[in-house]
Amino acid sequence: MLLFGNGLEGDVRLEGETADAVEVLRGLTLKVGSCQPIDPPSDSPLYQPGDECFRQHATARVFLCPTPVSLSST
Repeated sequence: MLLFGNGLEGDVRLEGETADAVEVLRGLTLKVGSCQPIDPPSDSPLYQPGDECFRQHATARVFLCPTPVSLSST
């Protein structure tokens, strides 16, 4: 949470393992991070098609995968 509250230092991509986790990440992005929705970029290697895109400030963007992603290796 401090990362968002203090300001990001560049682009980040967030993934949650469950729908609840994705909702928590979206809340952190919009509320704690004070990020604003933006159009998908064409200049970031972190952006994946379908990601929700947000800007925190001039040099920091957040890309949120809106669907749960299995993080386990098994």
